[in-house]
Amino acid sequence: MRHDIRDVTIIGAGPAGLFAQFYAGMRGATSQILDALSEPGGQLAALYPEKFIFDVAGFPKVLAKDLVKALVAQQGQFNAPVHCNQRVIALREEDGHFVLVTDTDEFPTRAVVLAAGIGAFSPRRLPQACAEPWYGKGIDDRVGSLSVYEGKHVVIIGGGDSAFDWAHQLRGVAASVALVHRSDRFRAHAATVSEVQAAVALGTTSLHTFHELADVIAEDGRIVALELNAIIGMARSTDMMPRIDEVLAPVQRDLFAIG
Repeated sequence: MRHDIRDVTIIGAGPAGLFAQFYAGMRGATSQILDALSEPGGQLAALYPEKFIFDVAGFPKVLAKDLVKALVAQQGQFNAPVHCNQRVIALREEDGHFVLVTDTDEFPTRAVVLAAGIGAFSPRRLPQACAEPWYGKGIDDRVGSLSVYEGKHVVIIGGGDSAFDWAHQLRGVAASVALVHRSDRFRAHAATVSEVQAAVALGTTSLHTFHELADVIAEDGRIVALELNAIIGMARSTDMMPRIDEVLAPVQRDLFAIG
């Protein structure tokens, strides 16, 4: 199907793309958004709708899903279309304009704005084969609802923003929170790291650095513990020598936020 030509076509319906479409409307330009996902919002909607965002101007903190809702309402003032489930596979020039080609449609446009972030994505999975059978059955790589973790013993594997944000946010929801990371260097905001380290000092969160997943221990079809490897030395920067060191138990839910 071939659509009407637009002044601007924005690839990506995350926060940047939604605001770009709003701004196009403010300038009187016709626009459209193409996105590979099934709904607007990008990672905020797809991966962590229940996560608080702390670094958006004007908000001390805001739930990701609420930020998306506000952006969609702002963008929607100009009735410009957002085409979801449209993965762009080609771009060509034609009679003085561009044509963006997806799996099913063609979208003529006079200009293209790339607001795709990391592009079409899926959460990274852990390399350990022991984790694979448990995705969706006690292991999560995204958070849909915090109620899933209420009163549960939760282990979070990762050392970036998502891992630390969830460790901080789930502390008041889960029965216990343990954070596991391969090193003691973290890729999260310093303020969030400090919050989690304060919780560790108080004993409300446990932090296991220089550890990685070794095995998933299950009973009667549910996860009851995780076996960890301690990374105790390295012959080269890429040659770790692990040994089985620790068992985390009890465990009822695992959240992998490995970036």
